[in-house]
Amino acid sequence: MDRSRVVVAALLGAGLVLAVATPWYVGVSNSLETYLHHPAVFAMQAVPYLLAAALWLPVRTPRLQTIGLVVAWVMLVAAVLVYVPMLTGWFPMGGDMVALAFLFIEVVTVVLVVLVTLVAHVAVRLRIGRPGRDSRVG
Repeated sequence: MDRSRVVVAALLGAGLVLAVATPWYVGVSNSLETYLHHPAVFAMQAVPYLLAAALWLPVRTPRLQTIGLVVAWVMLVAAVLVYVPMLTGWFPMGGDMVALAFLFIEVVTVVLVVLVTLVAHVAVRLRIGRPGRDSRVG
């Protein structure tokens, strides 16, 4: 495994830990265990990061590896921007619909990961296949 794949895996792993730990901590600190300590909440928190790992770790071309690295960085920064305010109490969490907020965050993340992956792969394939342009692979 080359260095960029290790970095991508580490960034996605850090985002995964943050995404899974947030509902647990918010549930304990705000007495929302009934709503947030359901196994489905933890499973849905992991889906975008596992999907991104499945889509971006196997790529072989250097251009796609670079894009995968950028996607992993963006996912980690987005996770920090979304989850740290919840963990610190800057964004108060409460109510019986709090699990729905976590579901919404993860559905949007999954859709964005899939869209970015499709656009990146199509753009790289179109650029590689054009005669007269930079036709190097990668």
